[in-house]
Amino acid sequence: MDSQERHELKQNDLYEFLTHFKQWWEKNGTGTLLIICCLLGGVVGYRWYSGREARFLNDAWSELAMAQEPEQMVRVAEDYPDTPVAAKALLRAADRLQEQALFGIPDETGNAPPRILNPEQTQQYRERAVKLYQNVLEQGHSGDQPSLIALNARLGLAAAYESLGQFDQAEQQYRALQEEAGVHGILASKAAVGLEQLDELREPVIFPDAPPLPPAPILPETTGTVDPIMPEVTPMPLPGFQNPLELPQPDDEATEPSADQTDDMPLNNPLAPETP
Repeated sequence: MDSQERHELKQNDLYEFLTHFKQWWEKNGTGTLLIICCLLGGVVGYRWYSGREARFLNDAWSELAMAQEPEQMVRVAEDYPDTPVAAKALLRAADRLQEQALFGIPDETGNAPPRILNPEQTQQYRERAVKLYQNVLEQGHSGDQPSLIALNARLGLAAAYESLGQFDQAEQQYRALQEEAGVHGILASKAAVGLEQLDELREPVIFPDAPPLPPAPILPETTGTVDPIMPEVTPMPLPGFQNPLELPQPDDEATEPSADQTDDMPLNNPLAPETP
């Protein structure tokens, strides 16, 4: 077969392909084009949705990082439900309530000491922390295996029950944490320490009765003037004086110098200059 025959054969094959493709396109072209458009639209839509979901989570984490009060953290959980941020926000809110119940509410300016809660407010803060921990446990499980957030919530719930004096509930949570901790050995160790402390807290602390106060000393009866500094000591009288608190008065006649003494005798003053 020479080159001319091969060239004619190729032209015939190309013509046959184009003819058949035209017939096929007239029959199936519209459906094929629709499928291609749907695939392209699906790819574009998936990429847009993935980017939107990432931006949504980034906004949620940013708001949680800026939240400082428990109310703000709960609001983040409400604004971003069914996300990992919601469970984390509730856990942080419960931990912050426990912290404020124990140490007080810090001053916003930082220039004043924390405001300590009264017993009724402390009770309310801890009871609300219990509810938030329970909400975290309800949505913090991924299948049969609890998440790390749920394990921390169970530890916080046990501590909250302990602070409320509900030791049986606290023991139940500590033991559940030991069973669920798995590879998280640190949490299991904390649960064991909590159980040991519960045994000590269940025993009431009995303080001994205070010893009776000694009887008041009986002071001796005194007459006359009493020394205000040492009331129990009677001042000794000076010899030659009737009243020990009265100093002797100088005798005018005995102390007044005579004319001869004033003129002839020098004054008994060691600082006076000597007269020639």
